[in-house]
Amino acid sequence: MYDGKKIVFMFSGQGSQFLEMGENLYNTNLKIKYYMDYLDNIFFLNTNISFVDEMYNKKNSHLLFNDVGFGCAVLFAIQYSLAKVLMENGVEPDLLVGTSLGEFVALTVSGALEPEAAIMYVYSVTSYIQNRVAPSGMLTVIGNINKDYINDSCANRYGCIGAFNHDNHFIVSGLTEELKKLNKYYEEHKYLTVLLPTKVGFHNPSLIQPYKESCCKFLEQLKINKPTIEVISTMTAKKVDYINGEYLFNILSEPIKFSDTIKYIEKAAVPTTLMDLGPMATLAGFSNRIIKSDLISTYAFMNLAGDNLESFLSDKIN
Repeated sequence: MYDGKKIVFMFSGQGSQFLEMGENLYNTNLKIKYYMDYLDNIFFLNTNISFVDEMYNKKNSHLLFNDVGFGCAVLFAIQYSLAKVLMENGVEPDLLVGTSLGEFVALTVSGALEPEAAIMYVYSVTSYIQNRVAPSGMLTVIGNINKDYINDSCANRYGCIGAFNHDNHFIVSGLTEELKKLNKYYEEHKYLTVLLPTKVGFHNPSLIQPYKESCCKFLEQLKINKPTIEVISTMTAKKVDYINGEYLFNILSEPIKFSDTIKYIEKAAVPTTLMDLGPMATLAGFSNRIIKSDLISTYAFMNLAGDNLESFLSDKIN
């Protein structure tokens, strides 16, 4: 609880990254820098790559947008570091929610996974898949389109629905050539489309599930603990009761039910603040399109313009 309200930390995944994300936090908050440097050192020891150097010194956009494993590691580090700093300042979450890569951050903040192992597991699995899967990606479609029509036209012809974020926002995951056809179709029908900055069609079981067995070797990196904070999975829109290797792999292969997850939280009918710890405030924006109750509010710490962590902590003290 915080300020008399239940607190939900939300963590976003691939597609929410941009080149200078988290840079001001890193340069101005010593605790953020401490956690990011710690994870960066773990990452460097395993890959010989410093994501801090590549992101904030070299401004390496190629790695961020073309190397899926690298992008996932950076997103993980920024959001995990922010969560740790908030918790150390007395902002304790009652629930944790993450989409895609963000669900691994949620599990780590909950204590179910160790951060050192989790960041390398995510990097290893996503890199392994990227190096083997056919050219693919994810296409965002924005517009009021009949849900049944979406399923019929997209799932059967061009790929599958990788995420339903709210009534006017969904993502199709599929092969690159098929997504180009779909993109042209929606543009001709005056819908807004955006290709996400990822080179893999995650959340499409037909594309990702074939790698499940071969990715089992990466589970050796992980020790799975009992969570100390409740996690709501956006795979199922329900509380996570059991964590094993299959569940962890399915986070990347199964469609995201973000809208259903927020509705599940809303059903509790208690004053709640949904805090978005992602770099672009994406999940806060989605949530504002879903929630109906005045009991639920949203708060975002970062966006394209910068961050407001210091002002938030200052207001908390005052």
